[in-house]
Formats: sequence, structure tokens, C-alpha cells
Amino acid sequence: MNRDYEALSAFLDGETNELETRRVLRDLDQAEQWLLEAREISHEKWVNALDEAVLADALLTYGDTLTNLARLYDDQGRMREAGE
Repeated sequence: MNRDYEALSAFLDGETNELETRRVLRDLDQAEQWLLEAREISHEKWVNALDEAVLADALLTYGDTLTNLARLYDDQGRMREAGE
């Protein structure tokens, strides 16, 4: 790792030969690609987690709605039985 910093420092100071310059540029390009891939992966995981959270919330709401409808029909049935 220190060698990478030394090579980068030499590159920035203009103290590298052509081969060292190509290596530093290649390493920077690879690091950029890894960063972009990591960003995409983390974004996908965040979107999937968000989608799962929205889905879970929707399912809870749907379940609550069904529960409330069942109670309403049950209460109406009891009221009809009591009225008869």
C-alpha cells in the first residue's frame, strides 16, 4: 500500500518514467471501476431494501384492511342476529 502511495506521489511530482506512469494510470482506472461497481451494488441493495420495505408496509396495510373488514362483517352479522 505504501508503495502505491509512493508511486502516486512520484507521478504527481512528475518523477515517473513511462512504465510507472502507465501503471499508476492503470491502477487509478481500476480503482475508479471498483468504486463505480461498489456504488452500483450498494445502490441496488438500497433500492431492493426500499422495495422490500414498501412491500412490507403495503402488506401490513392490506392485512389490517382485511382484518377490519372481517370485524365489520362480523359485527354486522351479530347486529342482524340480535335484531332477529
